[in-house]
Amino acid sequence: MTDDMDMTAAEYVLGTLDPEERRAFEHVLVDDPRAVAAVAIWRQRFAVLDATAAEVTPSVDLWHRIEAAAGLRAANDNRVARGWRSLAVAAALIAAVSSSLAVVGWRRPAGAAPMDAVAALTPEGTTPALLVGWHGDSGRYEIRPLALPIDAAHSRQLWLIVEGGGPRSMGLVDTSARWIDGSALQPGQAATIAVSIEPIGGSPTGAPTGPVVLSGKLTRMPSTI
Repeated sequence: MTDDMDMTAAEYVLGTLDPEERRAFEHVLVDDPRAVAAVAIWRQRFAVLDATAAEVTPSVDLWHRIEAAAGLRAANDNRVARGWRSLAVAAALIAAVSSSLAVVGWRRPAGAAPMDAVAALTPEGTTPALLVGWHGDSGRYEIRPLALPIDAAHSRQLWLIVEGGGPRSMGLVDTSARWIDGSALQPGQAATIAVSIEPIGGSPTGAPTGPVVLSGKLTRMPSTI
């Protein structure tokens, strides 16, 4: 994959291509699997921004302040336009990487507040398979499957493990996104969320009985300023 194609894919996902460039790249996407793969990768990298950031309406002078801060002058110079868009891509990627959550894209339900804490559940540190977000304003957990395989012979059970305590069941998870009432399952100062493989219907003992296949630390999101 060329650097130009990779950057164009990033700009396409971020929405910084102009209409003509966007239409041209969408034509490429029809029959170029490399472009399709690049878009999928960039969506994965940027998805955490959509998952955790609150929607904000920018002020009318925001663009002028961005221009001034970036030292941009020639609005019709394609090289300058390419430069600021590259900066935008880099800034967004840094934000995503710094949160340690490169996850497959999904959109937060309309009207939902940003997550106060989030855990990306992975099998031994690989690509996240499940995203769990804690919303302190409503006392609910947001469950977003990303790459959960289908297993008709078993149930997957979600557990909250607060530091110093034992696992507490959060119910069963499947390939559907949903909300969980977490008023009795507040995360505390430090917590891990895990998924175990259980018999159909869940653990018969109230504790994990099968192997733990996914886990992740519940990390509090930084406060916005």
